[in-house]
Amino acid sequence: MKKKCEIISLGANCMPRSVLTRNGIKPSKSEGELSCPFDLAIHPITCVIKALEDNFITYFDGLYFESNKKHIFDFSTKRDVWKKTDGTRFNHDTDCGKNDFEKLKLRFQKRIENFNKILDSGAPILFVIYIKDEESRQYINKLYDTLQLRLRGGVFLLPVIDFNGITNEDFYPQIKVLNLPKPCENYFDTWYRSKFKKSSLGPYTEKCICEFVQNIINNEF
Repeated sequence: MKKKCEIISLGANCMPRSVLTRNGIKPSKSEGELSCPFDLAIHPITCVIKALEDNFITYFDGLYFESNKKHIFDFSTKRDVWKKTDGTRFNHDTDCGKNDFEKLKLRFQKRIENFNKILDSGAPILFVIYIKDEESRQYINKLYDTLQLRLRGGVFLLPVIDFNGITNEDFYPQIKVLNLPKPCENYFDTWYRSKFKKSSLGPYTEKCICEFVQNIINNEF
């Protein structure tokens, strides 16, 4: 796939990476696309900013393993996961048990290396972030400023996918906002479920997100 720009997800969950890859906007792993730290985990926007500010030096601080089983015969579907006290949740890394801290750390160190390699490449970058809640609004301009410092003059844009009624009027011109009505109350936790993806709202929401990102790529790069 010939790229006009690099596309990097900044979270808040795996929705930006998954939706854009599934619809052919972002290349897949089989096409050589490298995974980055915010692709397949949950990161509040404040955690993304902190990681960028200190170049991931404290990224593994506060990491702990949470078992969701109440007893040995608890067969509930809740996953045991590694989490951080800042709200980060490694919900896709279920192959990393409570004794696999080093395995998880090595995996994300590699993704951090991939991330820094792309940022230092000089290629234009489209950072895509999905805003989970309205509270994140106050940090969007700060996120842009932090990215600008990190890229040291590199070309980038920041598309924001939002369901909370924010508008471009609140932000810098380089921040592009897609504002959609929330498809369902708990969309953050249900967007990936088969029942939702097969509903009329699922494909429509993905179509809007992909057209939004593709139009930015076509018009700006």
